[in-house]
Amino acid sequence: MKTTLDKVENNTAYLTVEVPAEMVEEALERAFRRLSRNILIPGFRRGRAPRALVERRIGRQALLDEALDDLLPEAYAQAVRETGIEPIDRPTVTDIHYEEGQPLSFKAQVEVKPEVTLGDYRSIRVERPQVQVDEADVNNLLERLREAQAQLVPVDDEAEAAEGHVAVIDFKGTVDGQPFPGGEGQDYMVEIGAGRLVEGFEQQLIGMRVGQERDIDVTFPEDHPEAGLAGKAARFHVTLKELKRKELPALDDEFARSVGEFQTLEELRADVEKNLRRRAEEDAEEQVRQEVIRQVVEQARVDLPAVLVERRLDQLVEDFRRRVEAQGMKWE
Repeated sequence: MKTTLDKVENNTAYLTVEVPAEMVEEALERAFRRLSRNILIPGFRRGRAPRALVERRIGRQALLDEALDDLLPEAYAQAVRETGIEPIDRPTVTDIHYEEGQPLSFKAQVEVKPEVTLGDYRSIRVERPQVQVDEADVNNLLERLREAQAQLVPVDDEAEAAEGHVAVIDFKGTVDGQPFPGGEGQDYMVEIGAGRLVEGFEQQLIGMRVGQERDIDVTFPEDHPEAGLAGKAARFHVTLKELKRKELPALDDEFARSVGEFQTLEELRADVEKNLRRRAEEDAEEQVRQEVIRQVVEQARVDLPAVLVERRLDQLVEDFRRRVEAQGMKWE
């Protein structure tokens, strides 16, 4: 097969393709065999009539059209491989020319990936952030390790809930006097002051005693994932069933042995500092890399084909439609 890449202009490639006569004949033969299965010619079983009779029945052009349905995509795909172009859309095929026993020719034009013109990227200079790990960083991580191994122990029955306590509660919520999905729970653990629940909920637990009940009023945020609750006022009837406090392990050699293959607290501290420094070095390298990429992209010039812009717009609209429908709203 002979393929000529005539030109690439405005992100559009123009091809001229010549398909050998032998390849065309093979496609015609395949088309004949497919069509003959559905054509009944007196004196012959289906699929057994000679090609000349089938052509006479359906017409030469119909046979050629059937052959082209297979031949053109195959020839176009081969032309793409031979020229090395990178199409981003379906081709437009024109000027199909064929005479019996001769090669078939056609022209195709297709939008291709745009060429990117880079700026003076060799002149880019990025200052590497200074890496610093101090004692406070090490202490903060050690405290998190202690938090991870904390034990929850009951507080005195007469104690009042305070920030830092862990409350075990039953709750039942309503909006406009009606219960809502996910608004009810039993034996739910809340760390007061952790900020994991809707704003104001945890603070209103402060001062409660075990066995006490209380109504808590809150307002869901406008960006709440459940559209039916966004911005709505809700009331929760809460029962405090248990109240606990965190008991942290002592920061000593025994603690060090409990978290890894360390014999002393100093060994643990040294390992923590080493890992923090390694992570900081990696973060610094990533910051440099991202800044270089940002500047390269900023300097680059590219003419985006309309098909890419339209495809991206379609994707954004489809993503938005799915989010709207996921929130229970109707897409129109």
